[in-house]
Amino acid sequence: MFWAIYAVDRELIFPQFLDDVFPAWANHVMHTVILPVNLIEMALDYHAHPKSRWSGLKNLVIFSFAYQVWVLWVYYKTSSWVYPIFNALNGWQKVAFLQGATVGIIVLYFVGELLQQKVFNAKKGVKEAQPASPRRAPPKGIPKKHA
Repeated sequence: MFWAIYAVDRELIFPQFLDDVFPAWANHVMHTVILPVNLIEMALDYHAHPKSRWSGLKNLVIFSFAYQVWVLWVYYKTSSWVYPIFNALNGWQKVAFLQGATVGIIVLYFVGELLQQKVFNAKKGVKEAQPASPRRAPPKGIPKKHA
């Protein structure tokens, strides 16, 4: 989403004055390099998704909602938006933007789940992928039921 908004109008997402504070290489580390690094990690290490898809989606939506509350809280306290694009949107557009972002991460969750299954099914030649390594034991002093 970052690069799509940047391509339309960089001032909406990463104003030019930030170039002096935040170098271009750091911007690419945060918004470009993360994709190939995650794809490589996905190919090398199996990530066990929650047993219940509903549980994974619920946690994702809770995180998304918490992040949106944080964005709104920062504006409430500072009268300044974390992302300049919000200055260009009216109330309903802000709601649509935030909810669209939530739908976007839900779609990415399904894509990640699908890619993970395809990669490990192809690697192992089995119907259902198994974790590459056993589950880690809880740290000493923590009972297993609470881990």
